[in-house]
Amino acid sequence: MHWVQKREAHWARLEALVAACKGRDVGALSTSDLRELAQLYRQTAADLATAREDPSSRRLAAYLNQLLGRAHNLVYAGRRRERGGVLGFYTRTFPQTFRATWRY
Repeated sequence: MHWVQKREAHWARLEALVAACKGRDVGALSTSDLRELAQLYRQTAADLATAREDPSSRRLAAYLNQLLGRAHNLVYAGRRRERGGVLGFYTRTFPQTFRATWRY
């Protein structure tokens, strides 16, 4: 399990990045931190797959799974929807588009 000692610093850094987001929004991170978050997420997912192969690494696998669960929503979060949603589309976007293209 020598690889575990090498990877612990990466997992700690991923935890720090997730904590910096307060579990909700990546807006608190710089561009380089966002790239690092994505890279560490992928590496940790690979580490989890390796840990799951070894029956004696159950606790490590549980820890990595929990860490990846917290990071998942940050990595794969979609854009927030604009206020107004469907109502905004029919009251602003559609009329603007119609006026701009009605001659065609």
